[in-house]
This record gives sequence, C-alpha cells and structure tokens, in this order.
Amino acid sequence: MKRWALGFILLCFIAVAQQSPLELKLERFVITQVEQDGEMTELRAAAFESRPGDVIEEVLTATNLTAESLTGVALEIPVPLGSSYLADTASVLELESQSIVPQFSFDNGSSFAYAPLYKTITVLEDGKEVTKEVIVDPSEYTHVRWLVPQFSANAELTASFRAVVR
Repeated sequence: MKRWALGFILLCFIAVAQQSPLELKLERFVITQVEQDGEMTELRAAAFESRPGDVIEEVLTATNLTAESLTGVALEIPVPLGSSYLADTASVLELESQSIVPQFSFDNGSSFAYAPLYKTITVLEDGKEVTKEVIVDPSEYTHVRWLVPQFSANAELTASFRAVVR
C-alpha cells in the first residue's frame, strides 16, 4: 500500500508542477468504533499503518484552481492493494442541483459501470460448460470513479469510500 501512496503523491506533485487546473489531496483514515456515554461512536484517525480487519476510509478532495468551470472531470481512486471495498460506502457527490453517483471497476480501471457490476463466468453443469452472467461482489471492486460533468470555478469536491484491510 505504501508503494501506491507514494506513486499517487508523486503524480499529484507532477500535476501541480505542470499547473494543473485541479488540486488533488488524498487522505486515508482508520475508522474505529468506541463506546462513549453508553453509545457507540465512530472515530477517524489518520492511517499511518493498518492491520487486517481495520476499516479504512479513502478521502479525495479535489479543488478547481481556475476561474472557469471545468467539464468532464473524472475523480478516480483505486481501492488500496490488500484491501476490499465495503459495499455501499462510496459517497454520492452533491454538486449544485445534481447528484453524482459513483461508478466502479473490477478490472483494474479498464472499464467502469454503475453498481451492480456483472461478469461472465463459465461453469460446468451436467458435464457441459455453461456461460453465465453473475453479479460481481463489491469486495472485488478495484477502483471507484465519479464523473463530474461541470466542476464550477474555485469549487471543491470531496469523494470517499471505505475498505477493509485483508
């Protein structure tokens, strides 16, 4: 996971150095449940390390640095290696009067679609190979993406999802 994070940070620095119209900031948090005043409360702490079973939250903040609207902006976050996406945790972005629903990939970002995703498998039934279309388990998702049709000048968006460390 460290290799991916360093690569992403390097890409962000390169993008900023080339005067990118977007500023991207990716943060990772470990989510824990604690009892406080007899009720369960959720705590978020910066994730410097994580262990199997930990729930982590990936948070991408994108800022339009220009005085103009940007069109067709794709905000994409890979699910960290060694973790599995947690179903129904990707945020729906609210931008002006529109809701931006996330898309998902299970093929390392080659293709995206809205959930549920489907894949074709071949199984053996009564001695014959049969091709079936099945729903992809969300734990198999490799990337989450939000397509922003119109990103207003100087606006900021925050996209997030959760995963569990394997």
